[in-house]
Amino acid sequence: MRTQATTLGPSLVSEPGIQSAPRRRRRPRSLLESETFVFDNLPPHQKDNQYIRRFYRANYDWKKSLRSLFSLHNETGNIWTHLVGGIIFACLIAATMRVSPEPLSLSADAISKLETRLFDYGKSNLYELLGQVESWEARVVKAGQDSLSAVEDRLRSVGRHNLQDLVEFQEGLRQFGRRRVNQLSGFGKLLKRYSRSGMEELADMEARLVSLGPRAVAELDEAIQRALALVLDSQWPARRWPVYVFISGAILCLFTSSLCHLFGCCAAHIATRIWRFDYAGIAILIVTSVYPPVYYIFLCRPQARAAYLALSTLLGLASMAVTLLPKFQKPSFHRARALTFVALGLWGIVPISHALAAADLAGPQVRAAVGLDLVMAALYLCGALLYASRVPERWYPGKFDLVGHSHQLFHVMVVVAACIHYRAVRILLHWRESTGGCGLGGH
Repeated sequence: MRTQATTLGPSLVSEPGIQSAPRRRRRPRSLLESETFVFDNLPPHQKDNQYIRRFYRANYDWKKSLRSLFSLHNETGNIWTHLVGGIIFACLIAATMRVSPEPLSLSADAISKLETRLFDYGKSNLYELLGQVESWEARVVKAGQDSLSAVEDRLRSVGRHNLQDLVEFQEGLRQFGRRRVNQLSGFGKLLKRYSRSGMEELADMEARLVSLGPRAVAELDEAIQRALALVLDSQWPARRWPVYVFISGAILCLFTSSLCHLFGCCAAHIATRIWRFDYAGIAILIVTSVYPPVYYIFLCRPQARAAYLALSTLLGLASMAVTLLPKFQKPSFHRARALTFVALGLWGIVPISHALAAADLAGPQVRAAVGLDLVMAALYLCGALLYASRVPERWYPGKFDLVGHSHQLFHVMVVVAACIHYRAVRILLHWRESTGGCGLGGH
């Protein structure tokens, strides 16, 4: 007759008169190991990097692939680095749309040009010019503010004989908006320069603007900027479509790459088609990165601008055509892929060298943007070299299966380089907006 087992510890059971030895548990395979494969067991179309030994997904259907977004395997880092990068650039495109144009920075020559234009137009046309201020009134009324027609009338009666005073008054309004309504100051010296009637008009306007708040000031400031830009024949605000083209290219590349790495573990006929879009996305990012610097640097040289943009587009299309070839997808072509993208990126040196060689183009803003783009190019080049040489996993096979292998490092460098390029693009955009494009003597 068996007596009830007495628990002496984990897996330790005693029989009457007999004490059994502890039973050794068989260590179960981890969930990560049980659902993934080693390199030697992969189907041929997935054998790309023999230095990454474990944690592969293979022959997943699309549902299982989608669920693997939140599991750990050797593509997790590749997926999330570009997924997060795509989200960053989606936020950047929204932020760029909300950024107000950089105000015109009027030099002494620009002010002289402005007064000459106004003298030629005659004072009657000045009324039409200042009439553009009406456009900001409707938006403020929608926000529940009082009518601003009185402000418009006073603008028409203040400082017609001296446009420099109007420019200084506009600068005072902009500073006021930054310091909030209860911190309005600095108008005292300006008011003393006007006649008694002018002082009364400006003081009354100041009181009304204080009651309307910063939003009204921002609207008025933009209206004055547009009025000045119209008289000066300047390109203000600068067109932003090249910035949006670049950001859209980055979003397309990063999200496409993330999806390709997520679903690249499917059957061969699906995976081979998916990877073509990944390589095409890289070509799109490189080409769209060229658009903003070429457009803004050569803004006043339309022939050079059109030639560089057209050639960049053609080279990008040619690279995309090559990446779509079935032969280009084979693992043995990974170095050829890297060289293709490096060659396409090096094309950007041509317009940049042109800009630096032209003394009238190599201003401080252009040099600052080029400096940032050199950092971008270095990151892209380092990433491509790591991708082609498969370092560091080549040195320590199996040690970087999950984190730190060459493709992950390449992804991180692409995102960082694209963010640095965005900063360079913003420098060029602000430069062209503050100088009014070609209308104020730009080159």
